[in-house]
Amino acid sequence: MDTILAVCLPTWQYCLNLIGDGVNDPAELSGEAMVVEELESNLGTHLLGRTVLIIHRLLVAMHFDRLPILQELLPILVANHKKVLRGHFSTYAVTYVEGIASYKLYNHTRIRKYRKCGRAATKRLQQWVKQGVMNTVPIASCLQAESIAATDTRKRRKADVIREYENAIKFAQDLEVWAWEAQFRERIFELLLRVYGDEESATPYLRAAISSFEKWEAFAKVDSLKNLYRGLLPHH
Repeated sequence: MDTILAVCLPTWQYCLNLIGDGVNDPAELSGEAMVVEELESNLGTHLLGRTVLIIHRLLVAMHFDRLPILQELLPILVANHKKVLRGHFSTYAVTYVEGIASYKLYNHTRIRKYRKCGRAATKRLQQWVKQGVMNTVPIASCLQAESIAATDTRKRRKADVIREYENAIKFAQDLEVWAWEAQFRERIFELLLRVYGDEESATPYLRAAISSFEKWEAFAKVDSLKNLYRGLLPHH
């Protein structure tokens, strides 16, 4: 398969999943642009194409909390990452995906291998920040917040988590990366609610996340959040 198609089809379908256009299940990367099984068959041994497909499948599974898909795909992505994307600028974003997926799985399962994987991704991003790669600053702050929360067994570092995520949100806004702004707001909401049990502090971040996803036109994601947390949102 042509490399351009191999990269563009999963990206197109990812957008359609977030919009909610012509998909039965937004957590499964299949619809108008492509069907997973058919694309996998057409890709054959095209390692870059397979890696791009895994990244986008993992992203939609993460957006819609499909943990079994995350558990299936994360080890494959980690194994392929260095072989396929070493030295490529997209390695920064993929490292972020590895990290956030790992911390999300750790929060739900408490399996330490996920925390270890998340911490490795955090360290890589922090090293790039030290080297002056400025577009890694928001995602490095995000993963640093996740790392703090993952090791905060006594629940004493909530303020540090909030500070790191506020920094991440501000940097994302400065760069005008609305996808990161939305995702960071959702994750700090989830951490405050699930890890720290602080509904009062968490709820404004939920409302802000919904607003950000609406700005990004990720309408299926907006509907998902509203359905999941309707009890925390004002009734109209």
